[in-house]
Amino acid sequence: MAIPLGYCLNLRHQQQQLQSDCWATCLAIICDWRAVPITRPEILTRAPTILSDYEYGQMATCAEANKVIKTMSAGAIAFELLHDKKLYHEDFMRYVNTRRVVMLCMSNHMWLVTGYDAAGHLLIHNVGKPEGPEIASPSLIRRGMVDTMVLNLPQVD
Repeated sequence: MAIPLGYCLNLRHQQQQLQSDCWATCLAIICDWRAVPITRPEILTRAPTILSDYEYGQMATCAEANKVIKTMSAGAIAFELLHDKKLYHEDFMRYVNTRRVVMLCMSNHMWLVTGYDAAGHLLIHNVGKPEGPEIASPSLIRRGMVDTMVLNLPQVD
């Protein structure tokens, strides 16, 4: 079923392959969107060399995911960590309107907020599912959000 769009960033959805690689899959989606040639398997393979207490395939925090992708992309992809900052619906829309993907951790799973539909409902890429984006209920985000980061704007030389 087609979602009547308000505004949506054109990210190509990917589905996670392991139980705990949602964070790496989210990063791979962003790399693909930003034309940075880094894949999910590369992220998972390199993460243990970047993070001291990380083992291949385990879940990463937002801060750890940021450190991995910032290192691997030589700073081309980096996030502003928002931690537990209280975000409102309008905050997500404002970030998306300025081409800043929001990556959030909810209940030990990472998601990407990439747009909103014509009624203003947020659209997420849930990498645990085969297709995306999908409409996210406001209550889902409010009740489960643990940690959040937003993609930094690209540097202009």
